[in-house]
Amino acid sequence: MTIKFTQIIAKAERIFIMGNGGSLATANHLALDWSKSSGKMVISLTGSESITANGNDNGFENIFVNQLACFGITKQDVIVLISASGNSPNIVKVLKQYPVNKFQVLGMTGNKGYLKSNTNVQLSVSSDDVQIIEDAHLCYGHVITNVLNALRKKSKPSF
Repeated sequence: MTIKFTQIIAKAERIFIMGNGGSLATANHLALDWSKSSGKMVISLTGSESITANGNDNGFENIFVNQLACFGITKQDVIVLISASGNSPNIVKVLKQYPVNKFQVLGMTGNKGYLKSNTNVQLSVSSDDVQIIEDAHLCYGHVITNVLNALRKKSKPSF
């Protein structure tokens, strides 16, 4: 699945990535890495000012859908959702607002949850341990970074 996930990322016009807690940190980290390695616009929807303003005014479950609405998502864009549980209400809300039959929605999740069965492609970790899941997501992300970098340089991945 990592290959298909990476192929979709590589073809994207823009990439929007988001998560909560440790997944928010991973989203920020991967946005930087994927942007540098691919030369694409990778936007992490994790700014504290946007999250707190949207959460306060419109409810925490709407923080990501409200931000995405501002960007005018197209079929050439990719939405990457990261949730260890796969059931974060604000992540589920994105899936319902941007259905996979109309948009490219990729997921990084754990062993179960709504995200695991409702994205175009998912990288799931067979564990119920949040720390293991979060670490694996970062590892998956670094493998994708390596491949994107190789594609940009027209070379072979370094692993």
